[in-house]
Amino acid sequence: TEQDLGQVLRFGAYSEPDVAGLMRSVVLDLAAASAPAHPRTIHVAVDCLLTSSQERSRVLAIVRRELATTTAPDANWLRLWAHLDPEKAADWFEHRREQGGGRAELITTASLLEQDLNERTGPPVSTALMAPSALRRWIRLLFDVFPSSEDVEHEGAYHPGEHDYGRDFRRRCLSRLAENPAVEARAVLLELRADKRLASEHD
Repeated sequence: TEQDLGQVLRFGAYSEPDVAGLMRSVVLDLAAASAPAHPRTIHVAVDCLLTSSQERSRVLAIVRRELATTTAPDANWLRLWAHLDPEKAADWFEHRREQGGGRAELITTASLLEQDLNERTGPPVSTALMAPSALRRWIRLLFDVFPSSEDVEHEGAYHPGEHDYGRDFRRRCLSRLAENPAVEARAVLLELRADKRLASEHD
């Protein structure tokens, strides 16, 4: 059953490399035949697929198929797309925003991406999202949905929600860009600082 599959899949992203590789191959074959339907199973399947960048074209074909079949895709497919092809994913979100939608999807996707990239608690992830050209696009998207003027600083213990994770993801993206010594990263950072749309931001 799909529930049984979910119980097995959840070990894939955290297993020894050989086991994780085998699990990923099985998940890829299953998803190519028919993607899981239950949200939790989709989540753990994507966890498993993110452990490697191998067979990128097959994984992207699955993502595109899932996005083409619904107007309200599961955010885990968007999360996977953002890791593998971040600029195309940014195109999709920008198009949705131009049509007056996409905000809720971006909030949920940003929350998932932050949890993926958390070095202490996230699974091992293969990502192209931290490349300077990708960060240029995503930082603009994130400031549109998570402007620093709306940041809430919690006092004491609290359970973070999607907006908290999204804010942290915006900060992570900026930090990664600022810490990158490459010439391209420096140029992108200067471009963002000169962007009038971000003039009121203070990250």
